[in-house]
Amino acid sequence: MTDADYTWFLERKKNPYTLLHLEHDGAALTEKEIRSAFRKRALVLHPDKNKSVNAREEFREISTAYKIIITPHLKSKYLEYHNSIVNREKEYKEQDEKQRKLKEELLLAERLSSSEATNKQEYFKRVSELKQESIKLRRQKQDALNVVTRKRTKIQNKKQVNKSVKLKWKNKPQLFELITDDVISKLMSIFGEVEKVEMSKSNGLKDNYHYATVTFHTFTSCCLSQLHDYSTTGDYWDSIGLRKIASLLRSCKLLETGFNDEKPIEVETLSTDSFIGLTLLRMAK
Repeated sequence: MTDADYTWFLERKKNPYTLLHLEHDGAALTEKEIRSAFRKRALVLHPDKNKSVNAREEFREISTAYKIIITPHLKSKYLEYHNSIVNREKEYKEQDEKQRKLKEELLLAERLSSSEATNKQEYFKRVSELKQESIKLRRQKQDALNVVTRKRTKIQNKKQVNKSVKLKWKNKPQLFELITDDVISKLMSIFGEVEKVEMSKSNGLKDNYHYATVTFHTFTSCCLSQLHDYSTTGDYWDSIGLRKIASLLRSCKLLETGFNDEKPIEVETLSTDSFIGLTLLRMAK
């Protein structure tokens, strides 16, 4: 998971345990229980099931929350951050209380200054001290905010994955001119936003099969397109009027991802999108 993903999650001001319906610190939770909780939430909030306009954002939230809780160093990092927020809020409350008392003392000192019994020299000295304390408190509060801001703006580049697939379909000579880049793009858009389609230059009129390279906006869409069963034609394409052409689709294979399927996923090197995609692929095996 990239620093950008982690920072995005913190800015949401959401608790990862609350999002997955788990106990706050999760100290007694097993990895199996955490995965089970994530799957239950994913079944409800996945964009294919969740019809909310914020479906993608809500799914990204629980996916990031899952990564934070399941990854020891991220969990430790989050709990440290959470505790620092709790302590900082306590400090702010104490500082606000001190400032309130300072204001009260200033007002009291001003009222007493009108009395002939007031020592004006002592009065001005106290007012000066109170103002300096107030300035010091404001600076401490601003310094604490500056530390948080610096941490959030420190973002590093992380490993990217290939978001392209090789699509194969049955060639029908009578439809040769009709199956264009635009049609392929519309067909594959049911899995997510398509950025580019490149038809194979070797596609011939009499070939049994034709091919194209499809590049998606997200790796998750890429994986969903590969995991789909093309042996049967579902009703996914009815809404765009392309079900008949969709029946010609035969397979969709990921191009080189740059990851070894036998090695554990290095969470800290992945974006949220990459992590979700690779998790889907491994869960399907």
